[in-house]
Amino acid sequence: MTTIDPAGTDAGTTTDSGTDCGTDTDTDAGERLGEGFGEGSGRPAAEDPALRLPDGRVLRYRLHGPEDGMPLLMLGGTPDTRLLRPATRARLAAAGIRAVTVDRPGYGGSTRRPGRGVADTVDALRRVADSLGWQRFAVSGFSGGGPYALGCAALLPDRVTRCAVLSGVAPADADGLDFHAGMSAQSVAEFRHAAQGEQVLRPFLQRYGREVEQALAELPGDPERPARLRAMWRDGLDGWVDDHLALARPWGFDPADVTVPVAVLHGTADSSCPPAHARWLLARIRGAEPRPYRGGHEPPEEVEAEALGWLRGPEFRRGR
Repeated sequence: MTTIDPAGTDAGTTTDSGTDCGTDTDTDAGERLGEGFGEGSGRPAAEDPALRLPDGRVLRYRLHGPEDGMPLLMLGGTPDTRLLRPATRARLAAAGIRAVTVDRPGYGGSTRRPGRGVADTVDALRRVADSLGWQRFAVSGFSGGGPYALGCAALLPDRVTRCAVLSGVAPADADGLDFHAGMSAQSVAEFRHAAQGEQVLRPFLQRYGREVEQALAELPGDPERPARLRAMWRDGLDGWVDDHLALARPWGFDPADVTVPVAVLHGTADSSCPPAHARWLLARIRGAEPRPYRGGHEPPEEVEAEALGWLRGPEFRRGR
């Protein structure tokens, strides 16, 4: 279910020297994923905000779009980074949306929290919204970010206006769902390794990550891609590992408890998070809107634009 360089939430980062970040303890620093790329824009500007949590941990985030735009908490896939593609930044500006992308614990300078789950990560995301003065905001989640978006909708119903899930995964313990049916062999392997714990998962992701990194670094057409890849694994594999472990466990809430408007956008040929996962979520969440599109896991540009338009809703006016 790895979602490197997604169209909708390709976000990213680094840390300052004082942050207590997790690192990949299985390899020397020079062998970490991302070490082969130059500095470039992979090092977020020093002015990128950092929120210190009550327990001393730090969350790194970045803001995008017009300051008077509609507030949106935009949650990336697995693995994650707070940098966005240029095209996504342009769409946010055109839609009049002020988005925040947050590096979940273990990514890009956000302090690792071993054993974190989906529900307890929601509280940290809430604190980011609090720090921005956002009383009400929309939320979106792509792929592995979908459960976190639904967690915000379920656990913060008085704060979340709308929730869009793009190519989202269902709970690993979903009743009546053949979880692995329709998944690619790689996605099945990721979930099965995660179910066996960190000691099994980490070396698997280390091997697989190098293959992905090399393949994507050679793709033409996006000069910022190397910086995003470097940012994604800046602190090693901890964030990627912890995301997988969190998704392999119960989420800590029932999607049926979501009462805010939800749209479920999914590709009809998605083999990372198969359509059956979307159907399960649609059946579980009362009133959720199905929005299928032709294609695979990564939503095309017009689908991302559709999601942003839906998230704004008819009630939002610029400056509110």
